[in-house]
Amino acid sequence: MNAAGLLVSLLLTAIPPLTEDQYIRLSTAYDGRDHREEAFAALLENAEAWSEGVGDAPVRLSGDIYAMIAAPDEYRGELYRIVGAIQQRTRLDGPWEGVWEWFVRDDSGRPLIVYVTGLMPEDDVHFRDGRRVLIYARYYKRVDAVARDGQLRSYAAFVGAHPSPASTAASGASSFSIVLALAVLLLVGLIVVLVLVFVVARRQRSRRPARRALPGAEGDAMAVDDGGPLPDDPAEALAELKRRAEADQ
Repeated sequence: MNAAGLLVSLLLTAIPPLTEDQYIRLSTAYDGRDHREEAFAALLENAEAWSEGVGDAPVRLSGDIYAMIAAPDEYRGELYRIVGAIQQRTRLDGPWEGVWEWFVRDDSGRPLIVYVTGLMPEDDVHFRDGRRVLIYARYYKRVDAVARDGQLRSYAAFVGAHPSPASTAASGASSFSIVLALAVLLLVGLIVVLVLVFVVARRQRSRRPARRALPGAEGDAMAVDDGGPLPDDPAEALAELKRRAEADQ
């Protein structure tokens, strides 16, 4: 198995490994053309064996799509987690009537082809064009197809099952962003209030009456309110200062 990318064990639908026979049939994949071959049947056979429950299959959370297209043999059969928006859906015909071909643009903006099995009729409401989905799928091969712009392009193709809407995860991230924004606003508001309190306190201190020091009876300095000139006589001046101090109290 190629070492590129990150391998982790996740809780997901129980996904059995490819059997030796399935690996041999998958190795016959013909890159470039459509899905009508034994390699496709082998991957579908494996995907249809997936069941709801807990599994420990190794899953790549991301992959180099361009490397897959350039060297598909190195990645064939590996399991990936794909999250993106459905761009176009087509139901396959022939022996694969229950299989859908989805063109999906992942969250990195890369177009992919995902062949999906195991869908029920009631699932259609969840998987319409434009809806975001999450699906686990094995890498199949490079498919060359004519794009909407009329140009022949190469796509990485996968085969998977049991897709789920990805809107729940998006809503969770959105809710977290809202909570974080509210927390930041509350913090900013608290800082503004503290600054206002500090400014008001400084203004109140600056408006207090000025005090000056005058010699007391024994030469000590005494701070008093500036209530006007004092008598020239020291005894009368002390008496006036005492009266002002008592009036202040």
